Amino acid sequence: MNFKNADGEYIGIQPTRLVRAIDAIHPVAVSVRCADGSECTITDIAIDVRPNGTHILLDCPEACLAES
Repeated sequence: MNFKNADGEYIGIQPTRLVRAIDAIHPVAVSVRCADGSECTITDIAIDVRPNGTHILLDCPEACLAES
């Protein structure tokens, strides 16, 4: 997983450091890049502990609109 620092450089991070990375750079938006190059905004991030392990859930309402 990568994010851009203040200089515009991509820096690799581990998922466990995702929250710290977001807190450090105060992004205007957090988004996911789709296969076609477009971006969908992630509106919420949830962590759900389930019997088969911990799941990180990303809410992305734009993805539903793009699929239809």
